[in-house]
Amino acid sequence: MTASEADFAIAALNDLRTRIFDQLFPNNDGNLYNHAVREMKLAGLDLEDSDYDGDLYIDVLQLVRVFVCQGHSGGSAARTLELLCKLGQYETLTPNDHSMNKDVSGHVDKPDGSLLQDIRDSRWFSEDGGKTWYSVDGDGHKVGTTTAPATTNT
Repeated sequence: MTASEADFAIAALNDLRTRIFDQLFPNNDGNLYNHAVREMKLAGLDLEDSDYDGDLYIDVLQLVRVFVCQGHSGGSAARTLELLCKLGQYETLTPNDHSMNKDVSGHVDKPDGSLLQDIRDSRWFSEDGGKTWYSVDGDGHKVGTTTAPATTNT
């Protein structure tokens, strides 16, 4: 398959995905949807030279359409958005005791069992079998520590 054939196939699949989505979630009007369109266009997010070649605009509008089709009222809308934001950022919803973890030593050339990673919040690591834990930021710097019991789940 040539590069142009691959580009054509990807474009065809994206078009099909959009048509199927439009059938499943036809609601593209209403105050919230119109607000999202207006604000993103004012921010230039619909332009091909914007974030992700304008795809972010399309993706967010699809999320808004799903949200609108679910028919949320004020209370359920706020709670749904809160949960979506937390889960979309891999945050935990209940306190994390780090008891769900896995051995990731092999990924960093360390002896087996010497590096555990929390399954519920992948920013947390332990190098002492789960006695103490540290979290890392996006650049891999240690930013927090805690103590918790450990049970290795591989």
